[in-house]
Amino acid sequence: MVTLGLIPRNVLTVLCCCYYCRKDQHLLSSVNCWYLLLNQTRRESRDHATLSDIYTNNVIVRLAQISEDVIRLFKKVSETVTSSLLVCTN
Repeated sequence: MVTLGLIPRNVLTVLCCCYYCRKDQHLLSSVNCWYLLLNQTRRESRDHATLSDIYTNNVIVRLAQISEDVIRLFKKVSETVTSSLLVCTN
């Protein structure tokens, strides 16, 4: 027996659609159910790809800025430590 927790949400949506539309026999066919599932999966795939592009481009730019900031801070701290050591030794 398969529990409903193990079935992906988009499959459940299509199965419920086919179950509740028993009045329209053409919607009950397994071909139409798979067609609905395929269309929903394609839609979700496009949405995921769009989100991936948005996040990837923004994250790469932000990480480059952070990297430059870290390098700048490292150089500043190195200069400060070096000058402090020189002052302490004199």
